Amino acid sequence: MLLNINLFSNDTLKIDKKKSLAVTGSAAGLYVSSGALLYTAWYKDYPKSAFHFFDDIQQWNQSDKYGHVFFAYYQAKVWNKAFLWSGKSKTSSAILAASISFMAQNSIEVFDGFSKQWGASYTDIIANGIGSGIFLAQELIFKKQLFQLKYSYTFQSYTNPILQERSNQIFGRNYFQHMVKDYNGSVMWISTSLGDWKKEKSKLDFLGVAVGFGNGGLFGASINEWENYSGIYYNMSHITRYRKFLIAPDINLERIPTNKKWLKTLLFFANGMKLPMPTLEINTLGHVELHPFYLFQSEIRF
Repeated sequence: MLLNINLFSNDTLKIDKKKSLAVTGSAAGLYVSSGALLYTAWYKDYPKSAFHFFDDIQQWNQSDKYGHVFFAYYQAKVWNKAFLWSGKSKTSSAILAASISFMAQNSIEVFDGFSKQWGASYTDIIANGIGSGIFLAQELIFKKQLFQLKYSYTFQSYTNPILQERSNQIFGRNYFQHMVKDYNGSVMWISTSLGDWKKEKSKLDFLGVAVGFGNGGLFGASINEWENYSGIYYNMSHITRYRKFLIAPDINLERIPTNKKWLKTLLFFANGMKLPMPTLEINTLGHVELHPFYLFQSEIRF
């Protein structure tokens, strides 16, 4: 297969200056507002320090790396759509979108670098590059997203009050904080649909399959030992930290036919989330589980 990529392609539609300005303004506004929201949700209550780097590749079973890959990919996908809307060529839009996503995600490393508990991470930067690179490579090679990255979160609750307290301590108390922080309930999916693999259209083009990667039993970055707010030490190393692999049917919401622009936009943004479906889970505990509707139920463990 010959790959012919012109980085300075002239296949540009007439650029709408008003739309281009709107995209630029939105980029600046979202950059500031998302940074403020992230700081409030994650970093605000933790002590600060001088900027430094920290090697965290062994922490959280690499769940945080999954997050960096997904969010870099998703941001690139969204900005690509915005640049196309403003009239830029497909090639230019893809390159600009991937670049902005990579830089925006790396801003998180600035927060981490000034946080005493963490530090800027080389592997996070690599993960950001992988996420934005997955988007860009597919746009340049396939001219579409043959494989899409998606995210899901299943709320976790625990019968053991010590574990519930620990979950609140490190993952937050509200749903949004848990959705961002709780690595025990988050899963990154790789999804593809029938319509992505064939030229002729059909009514079932939106049907597909997704493979997910997640973790469980994580109550500390590296080990399940900690001190609570009162300084009481807990050793829960008997709880096994495990990985889980999932496979499930999926729906590509962007391939659902509709002539309504507002609905197309809604489906485009919503397609970043994996819909609840019957799901087969295989984990490193040696268990095979069938979830009737994975994501809907709250998982109660321990």
